[in-house]
Amino acid sequence: MAKINFDIAKKLDITCRRGDSFSLELTLKDSSGIPINLWGAEGTATFHMIALTPDGKTTVFATSGMAVPPGSVSGGVDAFIIFIPSITDDVNTTTADTTDAAYDATTAATGIVKFEATALEMKLPALIPFPNNLVYDIQYVDQAAANQVDSADNARTILYGNIFMKDDISIIAS
Repeated sequence: MAKINFDIAKKLDITCRRGDSFSLELTLKDSSGIPINLWGAEGTATFHMIALTPDGKTTVFATSGMAVPPGSVSGGVDAFIIFIPSITDDVNTTTADTTDAAYDATTAATGIVKFEATALEMKLPALIPFPNNLVYDIQYVDQAAANQVDSADNARTILYGNIFMKDDISIIAS
């Protein structure tokens, strides 16, 4: 019997500290190990990240403009940290494939996306008691027409796992 697996997601558990800055930087590469141009010919790729309590009742992290699961927002929008993913590729970015005639080292794609939150945001003031174990995933949406599936953007979950939040004494005095 033949099998095919479309799941490309990798498990990555993250440990961070409440009240400390958070910065997760990812470099996306194709199957040949070449960084993906996250700008592309038709605009930027989009990324979605959400982190919930394991019971799914409380959203703790979410990307801007993302629909969160019904009933998972405790206390309204201020109850969770909003990530605005940033990418380093821009309208001038070219291929990172050194064998391609269009390759230009000064404008080569980096494939880098960052999810960041300030120390102040990481205090999670609206969540008391704060959750110390979360489940999360990150989804990459490729908007290039050549990669669309049935006329829709190609969406792939690329990472998932647990986020373990450690408490921090120094946030009490702030």
